[in-house]
Amino acid sequence: YEGPIDHKADVGGPTAKAFQNFLNVKGYAARAGVGKLKLDGDLQTKSVKATQQWLNDTGRNAGRVDGDPGSQTHAAWNK
Repeated sequence: YEGPIDHKADVGGPTAKAFQNFLNVKGYAARAGVGKLKLDGDLQTKSVKATQQWLNDTGRNAGRVDGDPGSQTHAAWNK
């Protein structure tokens, strides 16, 4: 990550790209069945699936890895 630290809750492009890279490097995207994420900062279905995989693998219980950022995914993220 090379962007500025802004301490805002919303995720900007450089942060999203860095997170996508993390999900690729650590294998969460592959384990979620989405292959390798394109580092485009677009946190849509494939990135959500990889994030759900990461949350589940680290014991936060995001529920099904389905790409739908529902209430269980949000609760897991907030843990």
